[in-house]
Amino acid sequence: ALSSLNAHTRAAADDPAFRRYFTTMVLPDPDASGDEPVVVKWEQPRVTIKLLNKGGHGIETYLRRLVARLNRMQGEVRFAVGDDAPRITVRFLRHQEYMREFGRGSVGTTRTRFFRSSPGLIRARIAIDAERQDSASQLKATLIHELTHAIGGGGHFTRLADRRRSVLFQSSHITSWSQDDAAVIRLL
Repeated sequence: ALSSLNAHTRAAADDPAFRRYFTTMVLPDPDASGDEPVVVKWEQPRVTIKLLNKGGHGIETYLRRLVARLNRMQGEVRFAVGDDAPRITVRFLRHQEYMREFGRGSVGTTRTRFFRSSPGLIRARIAIDAERQDSASQLKATLIHELTHAIGGGGHFTRLADRRRSVLFQSSHITSWSQDDAAVIRLL
């Protein structure tokens, strides 16, 4: 119920501009499949995230901080970083390997498996081109962007006005969730 949400999220849910923000953030970008877009989310009480390899200095600590904030933002699913039965995996690849597997069009990708109804999301695989990142900050921005896809954010923002507003801007440099990002995550 809306009454259980914090004041910013309750106010945002009543705002028509926020409804546009919500639908942009959670609905996948249109594709040629013709399938009706669907909002998907994790329904398991616990979701483990596993780093399959090192992404660089401070990345594991950064991921643990993101997961702690994610757990503070919402209470429905308990996310954890660990090795036990991971539902979300994060893999950092060399540039040539990333290009061979995913092509040149991005620096990160998230592939999810889900049911259009219950149980919702069941798996997410994040891959990041670690060699195309200009800095540790850019690597973190790519990680939070892809993690947001892995927890149910299906779309991308393309308007320049949204550039500093969301981690899901198409080429974001943001390394933390905005208040509006957090409000969407609480509503998922």
